[in-house]
Amino acid sequence: MHLAAASVSFPLDGSLLMKYKTTLCLWLITFLPCCLQAQSTPAEEELYKFRVIGWNRNHLDMFYVMDAEPQPLRLIQKVPSALQKIPKPSADLIFYLPVEGEQGIRPQPLVKATLYPPPAQNLVVIWVDQAGRYRSAVLKQDRDNPSPGKLRMVNFTGYDLRIQANKNPLLSLAPGASEVITPENEGVGVKIAYRAHSGEEWEMGLMSGITVRKNDRVTAFIADPSQVDQTLEEKSTSSALSKEPLTLFVIRDRD
Repeated sequence: MHLAAASVSFPLDGSLLMKYKTTLCLWLITFLPCCLQAQSTPAEEELYKFRVIGWNRNHLDMFYVMDAEPQPLRLIQKVPSALQKIPKPSADLIFYLPVEGEQGIRPQPLVKATLYPPPAQNLVVIWVDQAGRYRSAVLKQDRDNPSPGKLRMVNFTGYDLRIQANKNPLLSLAPGASEVITPENEGVGVKIAYRAHSGEEWEMGLMSGITVRKNDRVTAFIADPSQVDQTLEEKSTSSALSKEPLTLFVIRDRD
């Protein structure tokens, strides 16, 4: 799993991207000449494939650059974007916001992502941390990882975890590691313990139930809530942060 972060001062209405597309293209031609390098058309199996999904923001209109052209992309909370297919990037793929200032529209870097090469498909998860900075992580999201009817749990914390899933044997999950679990009766009940430092006692972090229907490919991020900002809905209703030491972010893909 790859991590990357970038600061951004404010989100903008996505209509700016289309309104100022010509201005953006001129800016890219002037300041990003590397984007103008001619590329031969790769075969389908050589294309890098990815989707983006928002963790704790309702929506955000952004773009990435391909062949000096801004490619619009909407970030939606808990809903993966349409599949994007691009030639091999020369470096990390950077996502931008269109920011309007005194000198016109300019691309504001949001986050960057290091994509897994083909045949892997990539899921770029984007969220805002407690400091207001946008961050990203890249996860392999192939059709068989997880396969339909399975649950993949990803340790997104900096802690060692122990997971009791249904009546399965106890699982140990290091930071950044993942494990695929087979549900019982389309559900997985989990108890998750964590240990902040080696040698310390294990503490209960979370108890939850996750529905996994037969056609669903489900991924659950186990996270430290102090590292993830509240959703806009939570802020508008003055909801308190989770009292539990750990939290879950669940993504469902359906065949």
